[in-house]
Amino acid sequence: MELKFFSDALRGTNCVSMLVDELHGLEENAKEWDFPYSIIIGVRCGPNMGKTFRRFYKAENYLTIDIREKDSEYMVLSKNEQRERLGKLLFHYFEESINKYPQYADKPQRAYLISKVEQWLMEHNWLRGKIEQARLLLQDGTDLFEVSQLLNMSLEEIEDIFLALHETEKRTQIHKDNLLANKGWPYT
Repeated sequence: MELKFFSDALRGTNCVSMLVDELHGLEENAKEWDFPYSIIIGVRCGPNMGKTFRRFYKAENYLTIDIREKDSEYMVLSKNEQRERLGKLLFHYFEESINKYPQYADKPQRAYLISKVEQWLMEHNWLRGKIEQARLLLQDGTDLFEVSQLLNMSLEEIEDIFLALHETEKRTQIHKDNLLANKGWPYT
């Protein structure tokens, strides 16, 4: 089957474009899967992006999914936090979209594709990844250093997660991961 991803995101305030590039591995895997139609997924992240939508093009036999997110929600997150947030959103809307058009793929075909995509996303820390594991460990009272060692993550990132769990005010500063992502552009 053909599964394609593209992004339209502001560089320097989020890592979404870089993250969508990671999904090219999923595109490669999908070439080996059997599914009756193609899927194109766009991820847009910036100010005033409008609403997320999906549309099935019967004549061309493909589904388009256009996910739109506000940049302000991503600029305060680390790259790993963005990956997991986007992963949850992407998978939820993907699953919902596939099941919205049952006339184009039967139930076993839909279940097969959904499980393959979910498996890939989990294996690559897009779903139930290190950030979620760290949150759970921290909520259970595990020491920050121990969480860092268990998950092979920097103590600084674990501290960020801990602070985010316990903060009373919304974060407003652009996370350094987003600034670093911009330094290499357009060469990265």
